Amino acid sequence: KKKKKKKNKTIEKWSNSCHHELALDQRSLTSLEQVLEWTPGDELNRCSVALKYSKWHNTSVSNVGQSCSSSAPPTRPLVCVCHDMAGGYHFDKWNQGYHYGFEQVQLNGVGQMPLEYTLHFWQYVDVFVYFSHDFITIPPKQWIDVAHRNQTMILGTLITEHAKGSQLSYEISCDDEKREKTVEKLVSMAEYYGFDGYFLNFESHLTPVEYYEDESNKEKAKEKSDKCCLAAKKLVEFVDLLTKALKRKLPHAKVLWYDSISIFDGTVSWQSCLNDHGLSFFNICEFRLFFFFLRICIYCKCRIVIASINVVHAYSGFFTDYHWGKEFPQTSLDYCRNRKFFFFFFF
Repeated sequence: KKKKKKKNKTIEKWSNSCHHELALDQRSLTSLEQVLEWTPGDELNRCSVALKYSKWHNTSVSNVGQSCSSSAPPTRPLVCVCHDMAGGYHFDKWNQGYHYGFEQVQLNGVGQMPLEYTLHFWQYVDVFVYFSHDFITIPPKQWIDVAHRNQTMILGTLITEHAKGSQLSYEISCDDEKREKTVEKLVSMAEYYGFDGYFLNFESHLTPVEYYEDESNKEKAKEKSDKCCLAAKKLVEFVDLLTKALKRKLPHAKVLWYDSISIFDGTVSWQSCLNDHGLSFFNICEFRLFFFFLRICIYCKCRIVIASINVVHAYSGFFTDYHWGKEFPQTSLDYCRNRKFFFFFFF
């Protein structure tokens, strides 16, 4: 009889996870199970350059949260750039750099290096968001280091989309145990890898999976609607919990909220401005003025450019949809009451 080969449990563990001790690249987490099972260990993916000065707070990071005077408002409008390059994690994911070798692309018959996302003029960028379409996006080490070297904060991304995203959103909103554990893991990831917070992009209805496609039964539809409304309120609690937990571990950390979910029914409903649909998320930081964004989709050479509106003393943020009109900034101001905005556009 042939002897059965014994499986090496360590190798088996490494093969099932990209975040093992010898990982040379950074990757996203695609499921809630992966998030809840995540543990520190991939040392090579940790940043080696700490953020020493916060342009957002206009002071050194060590001073943030020590006193009101230490967290002075910015003396100029803030600029945020959101990376959105073909799903992310291309050659930039390798924590030791990458040798392109013969991997060239042909452009007009001439061999060139593969196109990669690049960012210039770091001195004008206050916040950088590394983005992908997977559940949790952890910024690669290379991006964290270069951002911090230029005194720029860098955020990871939490995104939910489509039917799978609906179930994810519902679970982390309405399951108290999973909500707390998810927040705990997200804070641990930011602290371990060294990035500075999260961009929250909930673009799926807060619908339990069993109700996702069934609209025929009126009673079931009403039950679904009630659960979605409850989930929306619970999602506010999730955002609040994450923001406060991050601040305890990383006083300078930021959470940016994308204008997508309506508080009234838990559905995706882009408003392109601040109004009653998104006010609850804005008011999470009632005593912390917001960093408010308007985004313009200008696609040029694989780059998405962002325009923004700034509110001083910002601790967290609100990020509107693309299709806003010239009257929407004033509408947003009306909802902000006594909070002064400074308008600007970055191209």
